[in-house]
Amino acid sequence: MTTKKQCDIVATLKLNIHLKIATIGRFNNGIRLCFNKKDHRNRMLLEEILKSEEIYLSEL
Repeated sequence: MTTKKQCDIVATLKLNIHLKIATIGRFNNGIRLCFNKKDHRNRMLLEEILKSEEIYLSEL
């Protein structure tokens, strides 16, 4: 039997996963834009942040 608290936890995790996937997509778009504009400093910064987001997502 599933309790309301367990359902809330599952719903929260699903939402968190959805938000992280969207965030990763935005970082990839930003990285692509920086690459096209030859803005390598910001591209490298976004790539580092992206790595931490991907690690966080893999741990969910």
